[in-house]
Amino acid sequence: MNKLTERRTLLILCILLSFALIIALVQIISLRNKIKDAVFIDTEEPIDSAPLYNEVPDVDLKIDPSVPEKGFRSFGPFTYLDFSFFSQDTIGFVYSDNGRFYANINDNIFGPYDRLDSLRSSGNNFSFRYYEGDKVYLRINNEIFGPYQDLRLFHLGSDASFGFEYQKNNNWYVRMNGKIHGPYEETGRISFFMNDFIFAYKLNGSWYVKIDGNSKGPYDTIDALMTSGQKFAYVYQVGENWYVRINQDIYGPYGRISLLRLTDDNFGFIREDNGKYYLEIYLSE
Repeated sequence: MNKLTERRTLLILCILLSFALIIALVQIISLRNKIKDAVFIDTEEPIDSAPLYNEVPDVDLKIDPSVPEKGFRSFGPFTYLDFSFFSQDTIGFVYSDNGRFYANINDNIFGPYDRLDSLRSSGNNFSFRYYEGDKVYLRINNEIFGPYQDLRLFHLGSDASFGFEYQKNNNWYVRMNGKIHGPYEETGRISFFMNDFIFAYKLNGSWYVKIDGNSKGPYDTIDALMTSGQKFAYVYQVGENWYVRINQDIYGPYGRISLLRLTDDNFGFIREDNGKYYLEIYLSE
């Protein structure tokens, strides 16, 4: 009788174990289905790991304006909260729960991550930067870029165009709509110009400005790079002298440039010489 009881007990344990294995297998398949649409992109080498978990099924992985419930709503409680953006059709915020970070975008939950910031939207596109350990990643809709040592997101367009600066292997790169520029010792200010963009970078100890694929320089320092309409402008230093460049026109040398403004075809700047300040302004006719 005891042997029969032991056999029944063993049979019951085997059945329970089988059910547990089946449940675990279903959960694994479900998790893989949730992350399978995310594309991980690295600019130099394959990604070693992809720390991503999306609590909701990814459909088109863009902001769906029909998702948010209308009327008064309350979210929380959270240990940390950053209200990133909202409109009639869009809600986006970053929060922390139990020491982990998440992004809520129209009730779609992304996370958990060690840290998450720079949640942005443009049109129905979204992006955010997140951290796992000492590595940083960038998610733009369904694409994930990384891992990097550091990353500076600087543009996300309503047409899903994007650009960012990142550091890898102690070098800096600029990625804009699939084109990669670098490696550089450092990257500086970046601005869009006409159908392209301009940016400052440091190479072999000197600074340069890249415009339409051409580099201007070398300079000791670059400051206040900006664009407006069909004009670009930046301040640079060579030796002890400072200059202002507006498209192909160069103003200087001056003792110091403390302020530069550019609006369409008009510009102005404050220069300092021999302890005195001067305001220089150009107004188009």
